[in-house]
Amino acid sequence: MATRNEIGLSAQHLLPWNNWYYTGLADFLQSSVQGIQLKSTFGGGIGRIIKNTGRTSFNVYGGFAWQKINYQEALSHLQANKSLRMRAALPAERWLTSQGHDV
Repeated sequence: MATRNEIGLSAQHLLPWNNWYYTGLADFLQSSVQGIQLKSTFGGGIGRIIKNTGRTSFNVYGGFAWQKINYQEALSHLQANKSLRMRAALPAERWLTSQGHDV
């Protein structure tokens, strides 16, 4: 039987400057299909809210994350994998009503 368990936490906090914020994240994954006993990810960054209305949100952010992967004993020939990653993103969201019209 295959199992996959994952939990992710993230938080944002506004800075005193207009529309700037910092963000942090933690993510944990276990996957028997991939042979991952535990994958841990921790990261943080800074971002700016470009547009935020009742129906549209557009942000720009960038930051760094650290990740460590421990594999199951059956795959013991694989070593624990550690990495440092950089990420930049342009997330955008737009909400619609159930009829497909803008909120």
